[in-house]
Amino acid sequence: MLKKKIFCSAMLFGMILTLSLTAQDLLDNLHIHGFVSQGYLKSTENNYLTSDSKDGSMDYNEATINFITTPAKGFHIGTQLYARDLDLDGNLVVTIDWAYGDYRWKDYLGIRVGRFKNPLGLYSKVRDVDMARVPIFLPQSVYGESERDMNLGINGVGLYGNRPVSFLGDFDYEVVYGGYNLLDVHSAFFTNQYRLTGEGLAAGMTMDPSVQSATLAGTSEEVSRIRNVRGFKITWNTPVSGLLVGYSGNQLEFGWDLKANVDMVVLTGDPSNPYYPMSQSVPITGDYEITTKNAFTEFQWNKLTLAGEYRQFDIVGDVILGTIQSHTDEPREMYYGMGSYQLNNRLAFSAYYSVFYQNSDDKEGKLKVAAGEPAFTGWQKDLCFTGRLDVTNNWLIKVEYHKINGTGQVYGMHNPDGLKEDWSMIAVKNTFHF
Repeated sequence: MLKKKIFCSAMLFGMILTLSLTAQDLLDNLHIHGFVSQGYLKSTENNYLTSDSKDGSMDYNEATINFITTPAKGFHIGTQLYARDLDLDGNLVVTIDWAYGDYRWKDYLGIRVGRFKNPLGLYSKVRDVDMARVPIFLPQSVYGESERDMNLGINGVGLYGNRPVSFLGDFDYEVVYGGYNLLDVHSAFFTNQYRLTGEGLAAGMTMDPSVQSATLAGTSEEVSRIRNVRGFKITWNTPVSGLLVGYSGNQLEFGWDLKANVDMVVLTGDPSNPYYPMSQSVPITGDYEITTKNAFTEFQWNKLTLAGEYRQFDIVGDVILGTIQSHTDEPREMYYGMGSYQLNNRLAFSAYYSVFYQNSDDKEGKLKVAAGEPAFTGWQKDLCFTGRLDVTNNWLIKVEYHKINGTGQVYGMHNPDGLKEDWSMIAVKNTFHF
């Protein structure tokens, strides 16, 4: 019995010692970084990104903190907590932005498991890192703020690596598979989609001769989901110093369910009581397949960086409104060209021109006019200039001006009095980082 107790004590001591040494090793290799920022938006003519930007809005801030450790050679483990507030989006709810384990066996093969950034385009992996770029907002045609949660992260598994190819330079690749739940189903993007679909349903109800009027009273029981995400990215680091070109693709299944609550006035046929008010809750289901194709390039020379991307975004699926089914096939097109220049250690400037078409088969907005909307709601063209000042090594300030034509990415629910074609926006952002 005594020998058994001694053996158990020795085993327990060994386990405690091993855990202590492992924990100490993890702490020795632990890196902690983060930032907190506050922004200000002021637009003319149209409210954009927030419901009150025409009046000037402070409803724009972000905060992150991340932890990364290397417990052994080739292994990386990390996580980042993220919170933001942009009008209806985020409301400073802390979420796990990414959390994964990573093992790189060889230069040409590594594996990543957990929640990680979707490898789509040039800047998807660093779009939340305010310190890594000059602009406050990356070109909204490709990196729309309201659609951030739809294509930024993925829960799953990924393979990646780098392979030199003689005099041609080398290639980076990444292949991923997974899916994820959308936490913020009441974000501005989804709220706007629910409203548009519900209003379309109400308008359709008035086609019934017995319905005098139908008005959307709101929606309820909203659920959104994304599954079977399949993506890849390949980047060619060319023999020309500083020049890379690449291509990425992504395909996923997206669905949502909700109930549209409609207030109606129906004709009774009774002369003494001809109208009867009633409410009806109609289930709406949407199932789509979304395909994204993205070509990109970047060139860095001394203090100058030039970049550009071209993206096609196809939405194909069906919407079921009660007993009625409608088909959707909407190809979108978006691109930009951007240049940044680092004047000195403290001061940098950038400019870009960004173009978004809500339907690449209707760039002139003729279908919009046929549907009773202004043609300019079918596109958005944005000329942007930004200045960045690094006041200290841990404090930066950015000022940005946008001259915009069209409202293809502006929400009607933020602008109940209508939209204007030509408008502008000023953004200011103050960031502290460590």
